[in-house]
Amino acid sequence: MTYCCCRRKLEVSELQQSLESREQEFDKQSKYLDRLQKLVAYQKAQIAELQANEDVRHSLLEKTGLLEAQLKVINAM
Repeated sequence: MTYCCCRRKLEVSELQQSLESREQEFDKQSKYLDRLQKLVAYQKAQIAELQANEDVRHSLLEKTGLLEAQLKVINAM
């Protein structure tokens, strides 16, 4: 084999190793991104649940206020 041929084989080998390394890094980053997306979805669900709880709390406070007003009217009679 000539020097040029050996050099080309070495370059190809180095490129293959670089590609494999980049593929591994891409896979690692892809898995990390998937975990982050799942975390964001979980947190959005928690926020929605908290908002629903807050809405129920406000509704109960309004009803309590109405009941207290009615009780005052009844007591005043």
